[in-house]
Amino acid sequence: MSVFGKKGVGMPTILLHEGEAHTVTVELITGATYRGHLKQSEDSWNLLLTNVTATTREGKQHALSTIYIRGSQIRFIILPDMLQHAPMFERVRAFKRGITVPGATVRGVPPPQPQGRGRGGGRGGGRGGRRGFY
Repeated sequence: MSVFGKKGVGMPTILLHEGEAHTVTVELITGATYRGHLKQSEDSWNLLLTNVTATTREGKQHALSTIYIRGSQIRFIILPDMLQHAPMFERVRAFKRGITVPGATVRGVPPPQPQGRGRGGGRGGGRGGRRGFY
């Protein structure tokens, strides 16, 4: 288990989910920026923004009620500074100090090795029994 509490989801993605219901600024790889209320975010960084001010590369501004941004088009996201006090950072700070949390791995101790080979219970124990290994 990771320090953050979710398997397969990293710190930036968790921080993005914490930013929901806040005002964020998003810059795309095209150079356009969007500032609005983060209504919804996904693990793939797809975003739903409402009450958006869009600024093109040339500097023209447009008001949009809603926009859906594909995660692969995002260059960076500016989140509110208040998120630096999010509870998930306390787990990270404790981990860096050497204090482990329930369910997290202990420093210096390797994870346990898997036992056997799945359903069969080791060599020759799958469907059909243990022929020849008596």
